[in-house]
Amino acid sequence: MSVFSSYIYVVEATGMGIGKVGSTNNPELRFRQIVCNSAVPVSIRRLLGMRDPITARAFERDVLSWSFASAAHGEWRTNLDLVDDLLDSVSPAVDVTSEFRLSGAVEAKPRTRLTFEEIERLQGLPFVQSTPSITEPSGKAA
Repeated sequence: MSVFSSYIYVVEATGMGIGKVGSTNNPELRFRQIVCNSAVPVSIRRLLGMRDPITARAFERDVLSWSFASAAHGEWRTNLDLVDDLLDSVSPAVDVTSEFRLSGAVEAKPRTRLTFEEIERLQGLPFVQSTPSITEPSGKAA
């Protein structure tokens, strides 16, 4: 059992130069959730362990606030060097990035949009392409 009850993390989108800053009490589960919801491969860039979840959440908010100028979308940041510097100043935290290991393999699955034909095929139903019929108004009052 870990001595930490909460963590601050940075998950980096591989090859894109952006990272998501967050806090969690279960880094393995949170990383798996991010992997499953990401269209690109991601990796753990930083993981800081903390004893108090309220303090962890407060430091996460501070890091997000101080790095707001590099906000890409929500908690995603483009200036990861600034995020690293901010995380280095979180004094009650211990950097446990090198100790983080997943219990099983996690890989992002390629995502493609399904076409109507593929959905029908997967459901075992014939695909029927139809267009709604449009009638021209006759101009006559009924």
